[in-house]
Amino acid sequence: MGKNASRILCLLFGLGLLPVAGIAGVIQGTVRAVGANAVPSPAGGERPAAMKSSRASAMDDVIYLEEIPLALEKKLAKQNKGQSAARIAQRGGLFFPSVLPVAIGTTVTFENRDHVYHNVFSVSPTKQFDVGKYAPHETRQVTFDRPGLVTVFCDIDPNETGAVLVTPNHAFTRPDSTGAFRLPKLPPGKYTLCVWSPLNGKHSQAVEMPRHGNLSLTLGL
Repeated sequence: MGKNASRILCLLFGLGLLPVAGIAGVIQGTVRAVGANAVPSPAGGERPAAMKSSRASAMDDVIYLEEIPLALEKKLAKQNKGQSAARIAQRGGLFFPSVLPVAIGTTVTFENRDHVYHNVFSVSPTKQFDVGKYAPHETRQVTFDRPGLVTVFCDIDPNETGAVLVTPNHAFTRPDSTGAFRLPKLPPGKYTLCVWSPLNGKHSQAVEMPRHGNLSLTLGL
């Protein structure tokens, strides 16, 4: 291969225009609940207490990988730029969505869609902040630069509670209404698969992606 061809190939990889080498398949499956206390809580024991309500459902669960190849992370990050911005709205004394998963480094916009003032703050070790009081139809932004759980509150309404789950990379997904999930395509190899539930906390397990085909799992929480 000539020098010019090599330079073009490197440029295409750098721009994410070529697939990550060795992509095998996807991790897919179903999440099913087996009891509210079946899974240990996250490191530090923090759970968003208000999430233990009728609002919490399987669709609030988050499935993600602890670590993925750097080339794949760059590709997923680039794809994510074209998607809708991370946003949480406050309306009627509630956060919408009540749980928002984002990759590390993501800036989340908090939007007041009510007719009264609101506030967003957190005392979580992962991210401590207070945006102050802000008027109807105004927004505030917070960048989440460490992975982990961030429980958010409003000091005007003590019952208003939500959660931002910051994942270590962009390889994350949420189950649908049936509990079915599907992660992005992965190279073969060993991974740590994590499942976080607002009711049951975090559970991790080692998985191995085969060289060919998909990996199907049933995850109990």
